[in-house]
Amino acid sequence: MADELFGKLIPVVWKSPGTEDRKVKVFLKMDLQTVATSPLSQELVVRLTVDQDPSYLYILRLNKEDFQSFKTQQGLREDLDFRSFPQKFIDLLNKCILEEHSKVPKFSLHLVSESSATGETTAATLNVIETNLKRFTHLSPHFLPGKDADIKKYLADCLKQIQDLKDGKHQSEANKSKLGSLKEEHQRAKQEIQTQLSAGTATSRRQIKEEQEEMKEEQEEISEEQEEIKEEQEEIKEEQEEIREEKEAKDKDQVIARSSDLQSSEQCQKAATRNERLDEADTASVAKSEASSEMAVEAGEESETIYDLTGKELCEEELSILRLGLNHSLASRPKVTDIFAEGEALWKQLEEKKVLPRSTIHRAKIREAIQTLALNFVIYATHPCSDYGKINVLRNLKRKYVVLKADEGNGIVVIKKMDYDKKMEELFSDTSKFQMLKSDPTLKNLEHVQHDLKALRKKEEISEVEYMLMYPKRAKPARAIGLPKIHKDLTDLPEFRPVIDTIGSPRHKVSKFLADLLSPLTYKNGYKLKDSLDCAKQIRRLPDTWFTKGFEFVFVKVVHLMNVPLEEIIPVILTKVYKEKLINTSLKEETMEKLIRDCCTKTPFLFNGTTYEQTDGIWIGSPLAPVMTDIIMSKLEDKSLPKLYEKDIVKFYRRFVDDILLVIQPLNVDTVLSKFNAFHEQFKFTCDDDNNHFLDLSITDIGITIFRNPTDTGQFTHFLSNTPWNYKISWVKALIRRAKKICSTKSLFDSELCKIRKFYHRKDSLKLLLTN
Repeated sequence: MADELFGKLIPVVWKSPGTEDRKVKVFLKMDLQTVATSPLSQELVVRLTVDQDPSYLYILRLNKEDFQSFKTQQGLREDLDFRSFPQKFIDLLNKCILEEHSKVPKFSLHLVSESSATGETTAATLNVIETNLKRFTHLSPHFLPGKDADIKKYLADCLKQIQDLKDGKHQSEANKSKLGSLKEEHQRAKQEIQTQLSAGTATSRRQIKEEQEEMKEEQEEISEEQEEIKEEQEEIKEEQEEIREEKEAKDKDQVIARSSDLQSSEQCQKAATRNERLDEADTASVAKSEASSEMAVEAGEESETIYDLTGKELCEEELSILRLGLNHSLASRPKVTDIFAEGEALWKQLEEKKVLPRSTIHRAKIREAIQTLALNFVIYATHPCSDYGKINVLRNLKRKYVVLKADEGNGIVVIKKMDYDKKMEELFSDTSKFQMLKSDPTLKNLEHVQHDLKALRKKEEISEVEYMLMYPKRAKPARAIGLPKIHKDLTDLPEFRPVIDTIGSPRHKVSKFLADLLSPLTYKNGYKLKDSLDCAKQIRRLPDTWFTKGFEFVFVKVVHLMNVPLEEIIPVILTKVYKEKLINTSLKEETMEKLIRDCCTKTPFLFNGTTYEQTDGIWIGSPLAPVMTDIIMSKLEDKSLPKLYEKDIVKFYRRFVDDILLVIQPLNVDTVLSKFNAFHEQFKFTCDDDNNHFLDLSITDIGITIFRNPTDTGQFTHFLSNTPWNYKISWVKALIRRAKKICSTKSLFDSELCKIRKFYHRKDSLKLLLTN
């Protein structure tokens, strides 16, 4: 075994007795060889050869045992050992190569040949000289002429190199001929494609011209219809003006008759005033009754926002705070540091906008005024908006009970901690999906993730940007929380939906990266909806002829969508990515599988001080959960829907997560459900005949409007919340904008606007905004 350390042409000054000094180039090769007699020992072999003279071969052999005497002979440093010597020698040679073309080289090589009494060359010395004011010889190793066996071996190696060069030349000529033939084929294929494209562009141009002509005809028809509508509107205006003139004439006659009657009789005036007073009293009583009914509705709605499962009645102060909602921000006295920081920020803004005077005296006065204002605010200002009392009440309530957001709607559930822990531990006791861990492996998982990402970056499977996006610098364990299902039958304690909060966990960033990478797979077949606005837009495009032929809207729900085993989801993803090549990624197939499996099964979470780990399925809270469920549903859709569309059983199919909207005939509902249910034993597709809503859309014969669940409380950020004004009015505008886009008729929009006013009737400060 031989490891080549150095092999280059070096410039030397050749000095031999009887001849003048001349500059030549000598090939120096340095190898580290293993000694045949003792495999554990190594030998440094340095060869000097000249291309013009094949018989010129000088060799220096140096092993570990001879190095000590060589070091003493050359006057080398004591700390230099046999392992580091070759690199030092190579560094000196490279310096000499760099100084080759300089006029006064600092480093140079002198090859001195020694001859015997008979005139034969017996040895050669290679001097490494540094010229810096004085000449200093760094190294002067002695080379011995090669033996016959060494020369024969060297000549054999040279012949082998020449043969390899000839073979390479023949191979390159063959490759050139192949390349020429490939270029000719490519040129022919290019010409064929160009002819096809020219023919295709001609047909496409004709089609575009025909479509443009059709569009022009449609626009002309639309313009004619618009002119007819304008004429009809003008006729209606003329009729309205005639009617108004007739009414004005009648009113004038009536006023003249009434004025004559009033002037003739004072009793009529008293009767009129008496009647007016009675009418005012009636209107006041009606307004009071309406206000009382609205307050009753308001009280009823507020009571439904809180579900007290503690067994003890909450006090009125606790209920009043909870009615504000969990998103309500309580105000506290601002911190001194925050106030002074705001003052500094104000000063920087004044400097950036260049509104301060140039005089240093005036600038100092303005700065002092800002500091004084901030200091007075801290010392003397009262804060009537501070909610210290409410904050303490809420803290004491959370110490006694667990306050949770409901699974659907904005309802608030107050439950005993013992009952909450019991129900959640029953969920995690299912050994087919969860397992209890003895210790928290978060730090070990963090090290594994960091090591795996570094390895992927080294293999160039991920870029530097992707590496920075996924790399976790620190981590904390995931947390499990339970959302009570109050929308179902609530007889005793509600069932809980477990949600795993993985933000900050070791594999959260990796899961998020994979979710973004795989998300394009969910929109490939065109059956997925973005939101309810997209659904309403697509429903309006459906032709009315379908519904005249007996087709109806059918609403289907997928149950247990998250219970699909990973062994069935992962092959679907790998097939779409690597066989169908629907997305481009530099990750290898085995790497993708490992990352998905680790993100789904190696994310431990804490609940009540105990560490658990999910072993199968998809848990809610993972960034991968919605993407993986959409991918497995897209497999069902690609497999089943083309045949249903072909047989004209299904006219329209759209899905949002686990909610499906169909347009089919009622006779074919069971056929479609049986076909869907046969896809996987874990899935269960159900249909509710009495249901007429999809997501938050109510779809009836009258039109499309907004649907609200019975658990919907109409609870949004309260006006008294310690949040910016834009936040307080933005959701009001958002609700009105949503009603405009969803409601299909003006009457439905007006009724929805009335509901919005009812929801915020108790917020007196918003009445002006809502009326405007």
